[in-house]
Amino acid sequence: MGVKNNIDLDGDPRVIVGVRDFDVPRELVFEAWTDPKHLAQWWGPDGFAITTHPFDMRPKGIWRFVMHGPDGRDYENRITFDEIVKPERIAYRHGGGDDVEPVQFRTPVTFEDIGGRTRARHQGIRRGQGLGADPLSSRPICSRIGGLNFMCL
Repeated sequence: MGVKNNIDLDGDPRVIVGVRDFDVPRELVFEAWTDPKHLAQWWGPDGFAITTHPFDMRPKGIWRFVMHGPDGRDYENRITFDEIVKPERIAYRHGGGDDVEPVQFRTPVTFEDIGGRTRARHQGIRRGQGLGADPLSSRPICSRIGGLNFMCL
């Protein structure tokens, strides 16, 4: 599958915007985002694996998963889905709660049909953690997740 990537780290340091073009129909790209068996193949930084626990893909539904780092550390995660419009849009919130990693952000993802190909646009909007004196302090999270196949596009 041929892809074209673009990521913007120069704008608001709390926002990571990624655009990726795929040479496949958007229904296929949407399925890769919404089926746990596909998510297990690409979600997370390079070298990580994931284990999905509950996966309830509907508004107010929750996806709980563990990202297993190459160093042996496990990262508990929770995503709450806010909006799902098949095959056009997914909006979700990551984090929240003492039982998951402290990184919190909300993310709209859109899937645009561009003549049988797909443009996926991901906009990770972080909450204010760590954005005190250093307005660029959100950048380490992107470098940490820079190997993501879809996420940090």
